[in-house]
Amino acid sequence: MRSGGSNHVNKSVKANTRHERLLDYLGQHGEGGVQRLAEHLHVSAMTVRRDLVLLEAQGRLSRTHGGAMLTKPSVVEFALAERSERHAAEKAAIARQVAAMIKPGSSVALDTGTTTLEVAKAIATHPNLTVLTSSLAVASVLYTHDGIELVLLGGTARRGSPDISGWLTEQNLRQFHVDYAIVGADGVTRDGVFTTSVEYTRICQGLLAVGDCCMLLVDHSKIGKPSFSRVAALKSFDYIITDTGVPRTARKWLNTAAKNVLYARV
Repeated sequence: MRSGGSNHVNKSVKANTRHERLLDYLGQHGEGGVQRLAEHLHVSAMTVRRDLVLLEAQGRLSRTHGGAMLTKPSVVEFALAERSERHAAEKAAIARQVAAMIKPGSSVALDTGTTTLEVAKAIATHPNLTVLTSSLAVASVLYTHDGIELVLLGGTARRGSPDISGWLTEQNLRQFHVDYAIVGADGVTRDGVFTTSVEYTRICQGLLAVGDCCMLLVDHSKIGKPSFSRVAALKSFDYIITDTGVPRTARKWLNTAAKNVLYARV
């Protein structure tokens, strides 16, 4: 009996691992045929077809003629997971640094992004915090914690991204004041802080306008990297928190241009 139960558990583990690998493949390639998936997973085409039926029933993919593709929710989930994995150790170190600076009983505004998502995880057990956010991902991390009063901004859910934006979000922001406004960015140069989206830039600017202490969180890969839409000058932030991977040459101009720069150690 024990042996049979063990075999069943092992088969379930293998199937779950295979399903994740299958979904990862679809996330990276958009779609895949049964035969190509079978070759990638080193299983039979019949096994792949059974997997596709099961995963479609779970709402994780849609079968096509001869193969499958991810559903829209799974595409968003995959994209977020992929971004989170980039410089994951650095983002976690930055989040720990930020969490240590936030006092119990404070109000905190968190924007969208994988680094601020790490901050949400790091502050989840802080007592008596009020958190204002436009991120559905941040909200999903915090809403079950009794010590957190969660305020989710209204607005339009962006396609392909777990966050909220638009004129309603910008208008709602004006009704609040927070102790800490914490935002990320897609690029930081001597000329300022940048994002890839004008709409996202306006949300960041709105968050900075309602915060007493404004923090910019960026891992070293964003330093020296230009992007499309300018959020603010470096001096607009009370703290810029990055990691020790920032090159020495970049540290020189960053330390000069910003008020306070903290380098979190991984």
